[in-house]
Amino acid sequence: RAIMECPHCPAIFGSEETLSKHVAAIHEKLASRASSPLPAAASAMDTPGSSDGDNLDLTPLLGVLTHEQKDMLLLRAIAADDSLAYHVLAAVLKPLSAEAAAARLEEIEPTALAATVRAYVDADAGRNALMMLRVVTAAASDALGGLGSLLQSDGWEESEELEAVERLPRADAIGALWGEALAGGDEPGGDRSSARDHASDEDESLLSQLAAAIGPVRGAQPGLLVSADGNGVPAAESVAAAQAALAAALE
Repeated sequence: RAIMECPHCPAIFGSEETLSKHVAAIHEKLASRASSPLPAAASAMDTPGSSDGDNLDLTPLLGVLTHEQKDMLLLRAIAADDSLAYHVLAAVLKPLSAEAAAARLEEIEPTALAATVRAYVDADAGRNALMMLRVVTAAASDALGGLGSLLQSDGWEESEELEAVERLPRADAIGALWGEALAGGDEPGGDRSSARDHASDEDESLLSQLAAAIGPVRGAQPGLLVSADGNGVPAAESVAAAQAALAAALE
């Protein structure tokens, strides 16, 4: 399968057509806007409380802002100068390491994983979407495996193993996200094939480990495998569907 790299950013595509669409929609548009005259804006020197020749140090101020406040400020900045969107895109497309993905998983709520993976897929950062899925799949396999070994003994309801499972998305949601990310390339004219392009044989092993870890828990506490807002598909079936989608991607 041919891999085509964008000459302007780290994005990778499976065809020249999707690469051309990406360049036209992102880089050419932003370059055109960036070259247009922008209205005069207040400089950092004009910040209230600053004096001539002194810049306000924003570092301690950023430390007290909530994530919601930072998100709002970023959106307002992009609204004032939409060429800044390129920098956001570049950050999203920057290859995500396993360590960075694990740190990101620690930061977000379990229910926010789906939005994170979908955002990467929609931005043609399929490699990063798969990295997030790999990290959460490995973590869920370890957590479920540890809990499964305790379910026949007393006190598992207060165990650290149960806490580890509850900190992560449910297995049915993880399987569904794998299937969603890998199936994206089947949409007519879609640019989501990049997620399929980065699938590997190691992913088969990860999903097999998750499927094996589901077994003991399903027999004793099936509720721990199902999301409250899930689509009703059992975890084992959800992961099996993901395995089938992965097999198709690797053909």
